Amino acid sequence: MDHFSIISLSFSGFPSHSYHHLFISSLVLLTVLLPTDSRAGDGYYLNPGLRFGHTFGQTGGFTVGFEISYTKFESDGLAYGALASIDYCRNAGRLRYHVAAEYLAVAAGPTLIAEGGKLDLGIDITPYVGAVVIPYFNYTYRFAGDDLMEAGGFLKFPILVAGTGFKIGH
Repeated sequence: MDHFSIISLSFSGFPSHSYHHLFISSLVLLTVLLPTDSRAGDGYYLNPGLRFGHTFGQTGGFTVGFEISYTKFESDGLAYGALASIDYCRNAGRLRYHVAAEYLAVAAGPTLIAEGGKLDLGIDITPYVGAVVIPYFNYTYRFAGDDLMEAGGFLKFPILVAGTGFKIGH
C-alpha cells in the first residue's frame, strides 16, 4: 500500500482568504509530488507530536498544540487507537482539550473549550493523512457558540512500543 509523505506549510494569521486557498492547494500539491512506498508491519506506537494550524473565522488565527496518541497498525494497513490533545488559539484566547478514538485516518471524540472565561463542550472530527508530517482538517461542533474549522499539520514522532514496525521501500 502506498502512503504519502507530506510537508505542511501554515499560512496562518493572514487577513486575505486567498492565502487559505494557497494553503490548501500547497497541501494537495505536496501530497502528489512527494510519494513514498511504506509498508506497515504489525506494531503498537506511542506518537507524541506538535500541532500547527489555522482556525478559520472571526475568532480564528494561528493555533498551536500538543497531541499524544497510541496507535495499533495491522500488517494489512488497518490502524486504530486513542489520543489526547491540547491546543491554544492566541487571537481568541481559546484553549481546547480533546480526547478521541481514531480509526483508519479519522479521529473523533469530545472536546472541552475554554474561551472568554466560559467553558463549552463539543465534538471534534479530524480527518488526516500521513505518518510523521501529517496534514489535517478539524471540525468542532460546539454545543454553545460558533462551530470551529481548522486546517494545519502535525509533526509526530512515532515510537515503536511493540511489534515489527514499518518497512520503507520494497
